[in-house]
Amino acid sequence: MSIRDALGAVPAKPIILTVVLFTAVAAAWHGWTLKTVCTHRAELTASLQGWASAALQRRAANAALATATNFEWDEVRIAHPKEIDPRSQNCPFDWHWSNEKLSALAKSGNLTLFGFVKDGSIVEIVDFDRENAQFDVTTKPISRESAVFRASGRAKLGKTVP
Repeated sequence: MSIRDALGAVPAKPIILTVVLFTAVAAAWHGWTLKTVCTHRAELTASLQGWASAALQRRAANAALATATNFEWDEVRIAHPKEIDPRSQNCPFDWHWSNEKLSALAKSGNLTLFGFVKDGSIVEIVDFDRENAQFDVTTKPISRESAVFRASGRAKLGKTVP
């Protein structure tokens, strides 16, 4: 019996149905996972932007970054990238920012990335629109205890004005 004969002996309709069902389950799983990741990123970004806006509005002398997060971390790194990795997570359907929006923010100089680290491993990466607030960048990581920021300037429509 050849391979051709073996394939010919297999009924076609059950295989087609199995392939279609497998494809539908795989697509649904991918969509659910993507939605979960993107909505989590959107919640973290909104939390950080709300924290920054509140600190600016009350001109907080000491605004602890730990109050903006609901997860454990030891240190944070802050960066202003000029471009993003094209393999980053694209979030469709306004679940969060798409790769195109992140690229546009980076090219315009309005993207800040916060990388939260716990025991040497990245826990979360949060993207932030710098039109809401500006953060100075250092090349060194900032410890959780030292991640206390002073709001400067005056808040106007959620933006920092020098």
